Amino acid sequence: MNMSKETYNKVTVKTLAEKLGLSVATIDRALNQRGNVKKATYDRIMQAVEELNYSPNKSASYLSRNRMISIAVIFQTYPVYFWEQIEIGVKNALDELSHFGLQVDIIRTMNTNIEEQIEKINEVVDSGKYDGIAISSDGSFEIAELIDRAVNRGIATCTFNTDSPISKRLFYVGCDYRDAGKLAAELLCKFIGRKGKTAFILETENMFQFQQKILGFREVIGHYDNVQMIGPLKLDRNNIEVSMEHLMKDQLSEVDGIYLATGQLAAMAQYIEKWGLDVALIGHDMTPEVHDYLQKDIITATICQDPHNQGYTAVKLLFDHLTRPTDFIPSLNLSKLEVALRENANFFL
Repeated sequence: MNMSKETYNKVTVKTLAEKLGLSVATIDRALNQRGNVKKATYDRIMQAVEELNYSPNKSASYLSRNRMISIAVIFQTYPVYFWEQIEIGVKNALDELSHFGLQVDIIRTMNTNIEEQIEKINEVVDSGKYDGIAISSDGSFEIAELIDRAVNRGIATCTFNTDSPISKRLFYVGCDYRDAGKLAAELLCKFIGRKGKTAFILETENMFQFQQKILGFREVIGHYDNVQMIGPLKLDRNNIEVSMEHLMKDQLSEVDGIYLATGQLAAMAQYIEKWGLDVALIGHDMTPEVHDYLQKDIITATICQDPHNQGYTAVKLLFDHLTRPTDFIPSLNLSKLEVALRENANFFL
């Protein structure tokens, strides 16, 4: 393409589209890393960008220098089905952005092992390999300090699924857990006819998300004079059978509704069926087992948190920030809270 210097100065997105026989929308997606552009097409566009001396923004010139962006995504293993959906979202973002220069390493930890999380985050920060880190935090002071350490070393760091608002994190992707607790309480009160006993079950009160769910749940329950809250009760997922038997025998036999704030909704439904309890049961997320118990009317409703989008959006926004920092505005990116019932459960699998 032989063009004069004067012509170079007049090159626009429309010019690129006309020269390459592509739509303006395709050119825009390629230049702004919005994905859905085949690698061969992307290479043609970037070759034209270089030959025509077109530099629409910093990210285009950045990418034309073939600078790789490396991001570490650190998250837990339990509950398995939920984090599998997170991982699919992360990989989908990578599939869309890899030919723009993105590399992603997925690092898994055990959910209850704070020492392992600290060790893994320290390894990532000290490695010097990463431009950005996405962390599913437990909201603790220890993790907040590690996030601050990463940020202070110039590593763009965000949280997803569970926030660390006291840290210097760049942004958060995930649901508002206080709203989740409020939604669960509102549903449960309506399902039990706005009177009776409700049980709140969690695993630990030390995690930020459980603290927020308790606050939201209590806030709504307080508006119903004839509804009583029992708990929070604790479920030991390392000894599910004994823990469930204890709860069923000693504390759940006379309740009208249960909100399970952990990842053991299907296991709870199994024990409710076994014990023949007639209760409204609400929890979180969708699995094939949860779907089956919804159809059997043992689980009344489940609140889905869009895990796929959490993984996808965390990676996509980190990449946007790293390639176009002047255009990036830090914010909360809250996931939708969607209620799945028996009739619409198929849409959430």
